[in-house]
Amino acid sequence: MIPLSYLGLWIFLIAELVYNHYATANSTNWHIFYFSATTLSALLISVDLMFKQMNKAIILSSVAFCVFFFILILIELTRINMPFDEYIVSVNDNRILFMLHSAIAIALILICMYAWEKIRLKG
Repeated sequence: MIPLSYLGLWIFLIAELVYNHYATANSTNWHIFYFSATTLSALLISVDLMFKQMNKAIILSSVAFCVFFFILILIELTRINMPFDEYIVSVNDNRILFMLHSAIAIALILICMYAWEKIRLKG
């Protein structure tokens, strides 16, 4: 069985090739395809890491990134068939994305503190 990391890398490579050779300029759906495929590949790598690790801090970090990448894909897919000018403005001015970045940063800091505390208590 192919590991999910390899599948994620192949999706990234195929999306990169297709986007570079066939995408048209100022096309919202091509941009959505590219960013969704790239984010999907990162999601698959995070899922693979989540299932292969035994360290609880790494598993929790992978879960946080999986949720983060999944929400990013959903945000991108909500913009299908949006006019390109509106798409660019909505990508650059997105408060939900800012909140999502803040939440992932806080989650990762808490996970690191949890792991550090467990290591400190062992020693």
